[in-house]
Amino acid sequence: MSPQQFETQLGTDAQTPVIVKTSSDSQDAQDLRARKDAVLLAFGRRIASHPRIPQLIRDAVSIVAETLDVDLGGIVELGEQDEAIRLAISPVGDSEDEPVSFEYSHDPFESMVGYAIDSGLTVVSNDLNSETRFCDKPLIEQGVVSAVMIPLVQRHQAIGAVGLYCTSKRDFSSEDTLFAETICLLLTATIVRSRAETALKRQSKYGELIAETLDACIIELDRTGRMIRINRSAQEWGGYQLDELGNRPFWNVFVVPKELELVRGLFRTVLSDTSPPPFESWFKPKNGPEKRISWSLAVQHDDTGQIRSVIMMGIDITKQLQAEKKAEQAETALVTTREENAELRERLATSSVGQSKKTSNAPASMTAGSEMPFEGSSEDLQGQTARPAKRRAFPYMQRIAPIVEGRMPTEDEFHVVPFRDISSTGVSFLVTQEPTFKKVAIELGQGRHTTHLVAEVARIKRIEHENTTAYLVGCKFTGRVGG
Repeated sequence: MSPQQFETQLGTDAQTPVIVKTSSDSQDAQDLRARKDAVLLAFGRRIASHPRIPQLIRDAVSIVAETLDVDLGGIVELGEQDEAIRLAISPVGDSEDEPVSFEYSHDPFESMVGYAIDSGLTVVSNDLNSETRFCDKPLIEQGVVSAVMIPLVQRHQAIGAVGLYCTSKRDFSSEDTLFAETICLLLTATIVRSRAETALKRQSKYGELIAETLDACIIELDRTGRMIRINRSAQEWGGYQLDELGNRPFWNVFVVPKELELVRGLFRTVLSDTSPPPFESWFKPKNGPEKRISWSLAVQHDDTGQIRSVIMMGIDITKQLQAEKKAEQAETALVTTREENAELRERLATSSVGQSKKTSNAPASMTAGSEMPFEGSSEDLQGQTARPAKRRAFPYMQRIAPIVEGRMPTEDEFHVVPFRDISSTGVSFLVTQEPTFKKVAIELGQGRHTTHLVAEVARIKRIEHENTTAYLVGCKFTGRVGG
């Protein structure tokens, strides 16, 4: 699966902005970094859709391999009882060739993958033929010249590995390996979480088999929410031993004040025999910074079928959140650059969506043959002239649809309206009827470069133009539709 197909599978809301390419090396490098950030963001959203782990591993290898422009990608999945290392190598792209499989021992000198798994570190070899750390004859026989092998490590133990291979000499940069390692870290955390959830569903031999082998915070609560058991990770994260907690409720110790009701409500939900979805909250330790945790809840029943306890399993996603925020910022920066606007203007013009065809693309609510002008910027909509975010002119026809009673609109409920300006935090557009909606779904771009956003109406200003009444609507972005 290519990065483009990968992003398309997530939905149009996960699409990356158009990257304007120039002939300069510095611009190419900047475009590649932006592309890496966008792919990282898309992969984070892919994880949030809870795909099957084997497919997620294949997706991870495919998007890393194609982003870094290598020839082959390799996958190793290790079970606890596996006596051999099995490596499957496939061509990158849409090739229908069957994967080529190799079987190695765990001897670190026999293969590149064995060396990486034994060391627990990423291994880079720019020339396998002159390699002295190990001798990987099967790879050399396959025509591989340069390679990168990244072990998937959980608590100092490898659970798999990802390989990237070139059939011509390639000097992998530190940025290349850092990008691949970031994807693999997200993949490892997801595999660990999936295995933990599977173990919890079996509801057998709590903690002793799970808590000490998984890098996840596991806390067992009684029916009142009091903590009766915590694993080693929970002790390390929170800074408390179980006897220090004094049988206190979980939310009285580890939950920040603004999220108390959220956590209590979800706890009541699971007691009512309803399975709550996974959720995120801030974890407040005894000392040190707060952590952002992704939680799953499960119940333990007694012999009579009554709920005996509730098990909370949490994965630290603080670094993932920071990585996604960085990618979001990169994506926003691309959208608001002058080069991006020029490219988007050209695309909209050639597809009859741009400013040159305002009249034919006008929404049904506008009088036939009339035009909405775009001169000037959307100044104060309620008498305020200062805004914290820099706004740029955005004189294009784009689609919107009101959000009524929290229900997302269907495709046929969207209609085209003229937009005026845009910033990283909001947008403004014109309508001919005074809006009664408070929230609106906004579609920016076109085709595979379309992004769907959710916004709240912040200001409405009635204006007159050529004896026609129109309303200038200013909105503040609140999120994206979907992942």
